[in-house]
Amino acid sequence: MPCRVGITTNLEQRKKEWKSRVIGLKNWRRRGYFWNKKDAQAKKDRLVQKCSERGRICYGHAGGGSPYKKGWTVYSFDYMRVRRA
Repeated sequence: MPCRVGITTNLEQRKKEWKSRVIGLKNWRRRGYFWNKKDAQAKKDRLVQKCSERGRICYGHAGGGSPYKKGWTVYSFDYMRVRRA
């Protein structure tokens, strides 16, 4: 089962978006809160690397928005597959 790690400034909205894009979403986790995008991105990168080192397929999602926005949350989840367009 693949996993995905990402960052966002609106966690609830991002969760709704992913629920509509993947099938079998589970294990949704908030992995940390950061004041700036750079620190959140670094945490995301570490989590993707750690997951990959364990032999799992893990994708990183950069997150949109201005790097000057404050209040970034790192999240992760597992899923079965991506929905067809």
